[in-house]
Amino acid sequence: MKHFEAKNAGNNKTREENPPRYLFERIMDRIWSEKRLTASRRKVVYFSIALGTSLVAFLGACVALQNALFQSELFKALSLIFYDPGAVVSSWRDFGYFVLESLPAISLIGLLAALFVLLV
Repeated sequence: MKHFEAKNAGNNKTREENPPRYLFERIMDRIWSEKRLTASRRKVVYFSIALGTSLVAFLGACVALQNALFQSELFKALSLIFYDPGAVVSSWRDFGYFVLESLPAISLIGLLAALFVLLV
């Protein structure tokens, strides 16, 4: 029996060795990658919500601009360029003022604001 105990005495060592250094680094890298993944998923959700809202606002602004353009005299004034270009050239300042005054400014501002928000 003593012979057996003496033979196996070297195998009964308690292992109090530290884990390898790369194991700690791999665990920490995995934790950081999970944090980055969670943050990027959150950003994607926020971006998707903002994009959807911006698209809805942009489409609404397009419809509002279309309605305002049809109600204004702008198309009639612009068609005058093709029907009587001589009259437009002779009084180009008055024609330019008329076109600028007949533009639906509020709808254009709304469309440009929605476009700016959509692009940013």
